[in-house]
Amino acid sequence: MRWWSNHTRRSAVVAAILMTATIGVFGLPGPASAGGTPLHRLPHVGYAFPQGYLMVGQDGGIFSYGAVGSEGSSAGSDGTVVATASTSDGQGYWVVNTAAQIYAFGDAAYKGNPNTSTAAVGIVGTLDNQGYWIVDSTGHVYTKGDANYYGGHPTSSYPFVGMATTPDDKGYWLVASNGAIFAYGDAPFEGPTTGLTLNKPIAAMASTASGQGYWLVGQDGGIFNFGDAGYFGSTGAYPPPAGTAIVGIAPTEDAQGYWIVGADGTLLAFGDAAFLGSMQGQPVNKPMVGIASIAPPAVAVAVTTAATTLISVGSDNFNWNFGMAAGTSPSITALTGGGHEIAFQANTGSLWTTGPTGTTNWNLPMKAGTSPAITAVSGGIGYEVAYQASNGNLGVAGADSTTVYNLGMMASTSPAITAISGGFDAAFEANTGILYTAGTPGVSNLGDAMNTTTNPAITAVTGGVEIAFEANTGNLWTVGQSSNTTWQQTQLAQPMLVGTNPSIAAP
Repeated sequence: MRWWSNHTRRSAVVAAILMTATIGVFGLPGPASAGGTPLHRLPHVGYAFPQGYLMVGQDGGIFSYGAVGSEGSSAGSDGTVVATASTSDGQGYWVVNTAAQIYAFGDAAYKGNPNTSTAAVGIVGTLDNQGYWIVDSTGHVYTKGDANYYGGHPTSSYPFVGMATTPDDKGYWLVASNGAIFAYGDAPFEGPTTGLTLNKPIAAMASTASGQGYWLVGQDGGIFNFGDAGYFGSTGAYPPPAGTAIVGIAPTEDAQGYWIVGADGTLLAFGDAAFLGSMQGQPVNKPMVGIASIAPPAVAVAVTTAATTLISVGSDNFNWNFGMAAGTSPSITALTGGGHEIAFQANTGSLWTTGPTGTTNWNLPMKAGTSPAITAVSGGIGYEVAYQASNGNLGVAGADSTTVYNLGMMASTSPAITAISGGFDAAFEANTGILYTAGTPGVSNLGDAMNTTTNPAITAVTGGVEIAFEANTGNLWTVGQSSNTTWQQTQLAQPMLVGTNPSIAAP
């Protein structure tokens, strides 16, 4: 734990890209051993997300620290600001005052002010930054833009002090000053069933990135955690300066820590929250009233090192200590619940995945020299992996099932995979040299001849998928599906360099 002064927000979106490497050549082994030799490991070097936070004063002044900048403020407006909320990409924020007047900055969309005569106490934005919820002291919830209403105004003899939303924007919690929680939509109720026994009233709440837990903080800095929200400390052991009332709490991106801020700008950091600065001891025109944590848009890159070990760099700097098979590359995807998942062929020849929820040895032998592909999906464990099995057939492992199709792949090739509505679709070069897809919609022989030992790329688009590949003429082609049964081919007449593969992304 560290000392500091200032800020707040829930979790942010992390973009992910894959740095590809040259794919090695397949061997033709028999069935590989499941599990077996431990992976090569290197010393742990840590796991870090870029961190930032901003806090807002009662006069609308914005004070930003770390990986976040100020996009403007409503300082000097009327001195009645009560809360702030940041956008999901960390490039903007909203400020609300007691009259429920909204001030929007950066990419935070202004969608109007609610019609209320009751004092507003909190605001939270939607994931696409095109709407927001406002809660007042009686528990009324007001929606603007694309924020949906799921209920509000519960019976309580205590004033309401804040709210938090679930990661899919389909639910929210309200908290009263006695600690009573009211859950709406898909927000799970994790307690307390009645008000808490408190030394001081509750000041604010924040939710975890998974939407399965939340923290409450009292004006004295006491922390109350519920569901999957971890306890990382409170002001009991690290009290703020005498007379300082705590006014806000904000979690880190991975929910393994949090910041709490006092009215005088004092900042306390717990767990993996880093102290990035504060307003403690500095002159401010008005007291602080809230904090928002921000993880800015960032890139996560997974690579195979020269020592054939897996590392990720960028927003998540980590040496995973896992030995990889020579001549292979990892694949990475951003998970809908936050963080990312990496799939790779271990130096044992088996498929492995690693990410926020832990590491899994799937005990699925892969063809030597080939690389898996991974995509985030809804449901289950949150991802699907496509790979070439040791028998040369297409394999899939993940949220839906673990399946090895009776579909032979071209030697020395690797598949591509994308999430689609209701599941996934994988593209690959069959052992006949023809482009195929297989997944939730079924198996399709697209009839397009590919250059031998090249890999296609696939992405989801409105109405289906789009695939880029090197044709047997050496030129770049795309084939797209405008419906479940109609495919359209396009020859782009762009000769491709021998030994390379295309990449594709939806607009």
